[in-house]
Amino acid sequence: MKIYSERELCERFNDMLNDCYEPIRFGDLSYSPADVLKSVDKIAWREGFNNWLDAEGFVDAPDNRYGFVYQSEIEDEEDDD
Repeated sequence: MKIYSERELCERFNDMLNDCYEPIRFGDLSYSPADVLKSVDKIAWREGFNNWLDAEGFVDAPDNRYGFVYQSEIEDEEDDD
């Protein structure tokens, strides 16, 4: 079972946001949507991240290990027991 770090999943979430939305432009400057959201409203970014984790099927790693795993991998291991 692969354990994903929060940093790794944050990067994936930010990539998803940046793929879904156009860059934010102010004159000649351009900013990534993920950076703008996180800078302007950290709570909205965190809620979006948590919702994305749920939608993607990630859950806290079992056995008090730090990180996240796919729910389906936990269920597969339980079926093997």
